[in-house]
Amino acid sequence: MVHWVTKVVKKVVGATEEIITDSSCSLFATVGLPGYFAVATLLGIENSFQIPKSTTADQDFFIFPLHGNISHDNGIRIFYNAKLPPGFGDTSGVTIGRNIYVRSGVNTTIASDAGFPNATSILLHEFTHSTKQYQAHGYDLASFAGQHLFNFCKVSPGDPYPRALL
Repeated sequence: MVHWVTKVVKKVVGATEEIITDSSCSLFATVGLPGYFAVATLLGIENSFQIPKSTTADQDFFIFPLHGNISHDNGIRIFYNAKLPPGFGDTSGVTIGRNIYVRSGVNTTIASDAGFPNATSILLHEFTHSTKQYQAHGYDLASFAGQHLFNFCKVSPGDPYPRALL
């Protein structure tokens, strides 16, 4: 009898913890949304002097098998040598909607260049955000940001910098 009661109590506690976590993460996402929009706006302003580019034929060779003709068909734009806001540390690239911002040194677009494998790897990662995540939300920043912030919160409660979704 005691074993059965212990199991029931553990299940009730677990369900209660999940409800509290979901509620807390929903609040975190709601409160964090203005900050997300501020970062998106700041990225646009900081890089407004740049002319965005599409991918090159060499990049397409590697991107196409995973993401198709996404850069050209969906209007994905790449801002090379982008200035990222404070707090992004050593992040190599950031995707906001259809815009991909990559730091300096990631602008190698020709396969024969020494930095091409690293640059292409970063673009593949950022295109995953564009194709799988943003596209799933219809490129709606509010929809994506709310879900992203919620998931960010749930990845590792108590860890201020969970990396699984970044």
